[in-house]
Amino acid sequence: MNKFNRKAVYCTLVALTLATPAYAVEAVAEGETVNTAGTATLMEQEGATAIETAEQGAATAVDTAEETAPIGQGDTSTSLLPEESTSPTEDLFGRKSGYIHPFIRIEESWTDNVFYTNDDEIESWITRVMPGIWLSLPRSKKLPVEITPNNTSAAGLQTQINDDQTGTERYQAFALANLDSFTYSEDSDLDTVGGNVQGLFRYNMRGGLSLQVLDAYTASNDSFRDTDASRSVREYDSNLAMASGDYQITEKFRLKADFSNFYLDYDDSLDSDLNRSDNAVDLYTYYLYSTKTSLFLEYKFANVDYDTISEKDNDQHYVYAGMDWRASDRIKLHAKAGYQKREYDDSVTSREDWDGMAFELGASYRISLKTAFNISGFRSSDESDSLLAYNQTVTGIRFGYRQDLSHKFAAMVNGLWANSDYTNYDASDRTDNRYWLAPTLQYFVYDWLMTELTYSWDHRTSDSEIYEYTTHTLMLSLNISM
Repeated sequence: MNKFNRKAVYCTLVALTLATPAYAVEAVAEGETVNTAGTATLMEQEGATAIETAEQGAATAVDTAEETAPIGQGDTSTSLLPEESTSPTEDLFGRKSGYIHPFIRIEESWTDNVFYTNDDEIESWITRVMPGIWLSLPRSKKLPVEITPNNTSAAGLQTQINDDQTGTERYQAFALANLDSFTYSEDSDLDTVGGNVQGLFRYNMRGGLSLQVLDAYTASNDSFRDTDASRSVREYDSNLAMASGDYQITEKFRLKADFSNFYLDYDDSLDSDLNRSDNAVDLYTYYLYSTKTSLFLEYKFANVDYDTISEKDNDQHYVYAGMDWRASDRIKLHAKAGYQKREYDDSVTSREDWDGMAFELGASYRISLKTAFNISGFRSSDESDSLLAYNQTVTGIRFGYRQDLSHKFAAMVNGLWANSDYTNYDASDRTDNRYWLAPTLQYFVYDWLMTELTYSWDHRTSDSEIYEYTTHTLMLSLNISM
């Protein structure tokens, strides 16, 4: 995307940020009925989201930034029931289940290896400013859905979107817009401004049929660790669009279908070999075994179409069996495992076809009102983030632990291990192992104001020495949300 179009996108993001409150004011004036359902803890929202975003293609040079959930979607209280409003402003805005949730994150960090290199490390101070706003109809205290696109996954999603219905029995609407700017002391040419716009609408019909559409646009840049040891910024624009239909046949059986398109476009022509457009269809059959357990079968087909390098065009087939288990509000499990097959369209490239096991696992356990733990795992054959490879097989584990020390202080530890086995054009070996660990201390000055201190250690080993690195990052942030 050229600079003119990118500036137009930024102006659109700002316009959406400013226009959202006006729309919600009108909704309140018309007296819409509000009913908020569901419960969640701060760990389940901010902590879990932080882990899930660890490998996003929108990664920045500071890993602690990419592991942080959007401000405004969590709360220190375990209750999400709406409270009595004393004024129209309190009913419209804020953390007491308002319609509108403005937020801003101001972050200052220092890293000893800004380019993620094996030698000649360069340190830098990095300033991040992320203002934004999100809207929910009916009003809600937490994000009704977490949309986290991943550039290297076929159709743009590494894990299944949580389809919990947190709105009324009839509909759920959600919109989010934010800007995200980074400023580097090392070199002003590295400075970037990006942003996100997301939206979702779901309508539940009385006959058991539910229809949903969602869209997530991202303007961002890849982390320097994913740019083949380059010291230049690799900016991109992506868009994920999805339409879903969900039909409750009986009390025990449910059918679901997702149709999605993912578009990825890099600004620099040197990176054009990574540009692509994916189309996918995802079919599910659910069986409600009990009130706490549902079993499902899933088939997914994805067509991956590259813009300039047709030799990488491929079709992918996935077959899964899985289970969703909620023993209580404290223990939750999502697991699916199966078979994935990748077939290249080109007769020469077809020698790189791949098939094997794929799985996705997520579990959370709220040990007590002050303690929570979650863990997730994944394995799949993904598109390559390198200009020198056809694809990569990725296996990983993420975990998060949270301890509320008091009503003001909380401590967290997030971690990641990921193994990436690349299929290079020249048949050379490249297998990376990445280890990331980040302890965090949070201090809640007020219910709307939180400070956060994070240290992160990021280390990668590889068959090729040029891809190895070790970084240490220290980050202090101020977070305001309503």
